[in-house]
Order: sequence, then structure tokens, then C-alpha cells
Amino acid sequence: MQAEFDKASSKKKPNIKTVAAAAGVSTATVSNAFNRPDQLSPKVRERVLTVARELGYSGADPVARNLRRMSTNTIGFVYRESLEFGINDPASQQFLQGIARALESRGLGLLLLPYSATANSETVRNAAVDGIILYCPPINTPLVQVVKDRRLPAVFVDYPTRPDCTTVRVRDRSGARAVAEHLIQLGHKRFGIISSRLTEDFREGVSDWSRLEHDFYYPEKERLIGYRLALEEANIDLSHHVRIFEGKHSATLFGRRAIAAFLAAEFKPTAVLAISDMLAIGAIEQLKESGFKVPNDVSVAGFDDVPEASRIEPALTTVRQDSEEKGRRAAKFLLEMLDGQAEENRHSVLAVELIVRKSTGKAR
Repeated sequence: MQAEFDKASSKKKPNIKTVAAAAGVSTATVSNAFNRPDQLSPKVRERVLTVARELGYSGADPVARNLRRMSTNTIGFVYRESLEFGINDPASQQFLQGIARALESRGLGLLLLPYSATANSETVRNAAVDGIILYCPPINTPLVQVVKDRRLPAVFVDYPTRPDCTTVRVRDRSGARAVAEHLIQLGHKRFGIISSRLTEDFREGVSDWSRLEHDFYYPEKERLIGYRLALEEANIDLSHHVRIFEGKHSATLFGRRAIAAFLAAEFKPTAVLAISDMLAIGAIEQLKESGFKVPNDVSVAGFDDVPEASRIEPALTTVRQDSEEKGRRAAKFLLEMLDGQAEENRHSVLAVELIVRKSTGKAR
């Protein structure tokens, strides 16, 4: 009889009832063997697990179990760029560390979701998650509405403060203004500004202030506005003494290309303002290779204060933001919404700090 049962049961995927029948116990006992071992004697639990292994049963289907509970124990994370770039970018790494530490304390997982301005939003629309964190989404992307339509707890990071969203950001504008004022006080009057892309219709190269009229990435826009306010207050001619280079990403490659483009256009700045440390580091590398000394010939400043900023020679003057705390704060807001302990649509604006190092000096 047992042989006939084994033969019949082998034709289909084993389940909790299969194991219970083979072990001669109730389905509740099988469930306890996997989920609540303290409810069984070691002997009974071992017998049930042995039968389960022989039948190829490894426990309840987590997807089905989570559907019954209406929970996945997973948070979705949508990065603004490709996942490959996000994983390698130091500021993004610090941000993810903050999220991970907050989620691990609750035993929750993190699902990385790709974003593409040209793709549809089905991946995000259908993701099996309990909540979503969007990291610096384009301001007017349809993805924002897709997330809101799902009616899941959601936090928008590096995004404008809006009454219909929960947001976490830093004081980008005041930080950028502070570092520009620092260089102006050192006597600089000729500036090269390096940014990542400012609109969806990206074009690499020397750009102009009109690109700020577009609402695309919030941090880039805020930092450039901060620079401009400081320069205008110092009566620096934006048309003749300032150039903006627009690259695709905040990567060293585009910092290098920016310096090459300035020099090719016969524009030699005495100071470079880069909206990220990685762009600034690329600029320093290219300046050195082109025969310039930093800061004797050209001063360079960044934004973020990633670990590499203090390691490069000379050490980089920058604006420090606490990216890890930003991630932790975003996760905290989301967890409180999941627990029903907080109202939606809260806002957190984190402080920044000017860090002066050796990459900036007096204008010659």
C-alpha cells in the first residue's frame, strides 16, 4: 500500500498534505516542523523532515504564502540610472547601505528594479513588493504616477517636496552656493561647471543655462541654481566667464571629457565646480594629464564627499551629504508607513556641510 502511495505521489509535486500522509501526522505538525520547531519533540520533527527530504518537499511555497498574508516582506528600489551604474556609483552605494541596514533589522528583502525613460513601467507596476523607494526619479516621469496608482507606501528621494508625496532630500542649493562662494572668496572669476545630464534629450558637450528651464533631475537643477546665485551675487559675467559641460552620468569619464572640451574651446577656467565628486575626480585627473597643477593652476570642488574624495591627490574640497543617513531615513519613513504608525506625505530635508581640502586655493 505504501509503495502504491509513493508511486502515485511521485507523479506530482509534493505538498504539505503529501508529507503529512507519508509521515502519518497532521498537516499542522508538518507546518510546525518547518516554521515552529519548538512546538514538536526533536524526534517527531526529525521524522517529518526526513520524510519531507525523501519526497523532495522543502516547505510551503513562499509566493503562495505571501499572497495569503498579502505581504511579500520585500521593498522595491528604483534607481534613476541603469542598475549597473547605480551599483558602482559610490554615493549610491552609501545610500543603499543605509536602506539595507534599516531593512535587515526587520528581516526584509530589497528588490532592485530597473528604470528606463524609454521603456514602459510594467516591471514596476507588477513587482511583488510591499513598498517602493524611488531614488532621484526624473521630476515629470510617468513612473511617479505608476507608483502612486499602486497605492503602496512609497518614498521619493532627491525629489521636490510635494504635498502628495513622501520625500527625502538634502539641501542641494545651499550646499552648491556655499562651495561656489568659497571659490569666489579665493578670488576666482572664471568658472567651468560640470554636470550630468539636465534633460531627457541629452546631448553631451558644452551647454548653457537655458537647460535649467527643464524639470528633469532635481539635484542637478538645484545645485546649478546654487552655483548661479553665488556667481550672480559676485557680479560674475555668466555669458563670458562661465561654461557648463553636460555629461551623461556622474562618472569620472565625463569629468575628464569636460576638461578636454573646455580646453578644446579655448576656455581655461581658474576654478571647476562639479556637481558630484566623481565628476570632480575625473576633472583633476584630466587636468594633471594636460599639464595643469591643482590647485596652483586650477581649483576643483565637488559635491557628496564619497570616500574617494579624501583619497585623491590633492584631497577634494566638496560638499558633504550623509548619503547613508538619507537611505536610512527613506527606509524609516517607509517602514513606519507599512506599520501604520505614520501619516503619508512627510518630508525630510537633510543638512549638508562644506568640507575644504587641498584641491582649492587662491586664484593666480
